[in-house]
Amino acid sequence: MTVDEIVKQHVEASQKFRKSIKRSPEKARKFLISAGILNKKGTRLAKVYR
Repeated sequence: MTVDEIVKQHVEASQKFRKSIKRSPEKARKFLISAGILNKKGTRLAKVYR
């Protein structure tokens, strides 16, 4: 597998993930909580991002 193929697969997977996040607000919220951008309740930005 070449570097170009790996990059192409990664770009396709990231686009698919972004589309799935846009379609589902609940999924987007869970992702932001797991990434540490929102607090554990999902009500505010985490302290790091305030």
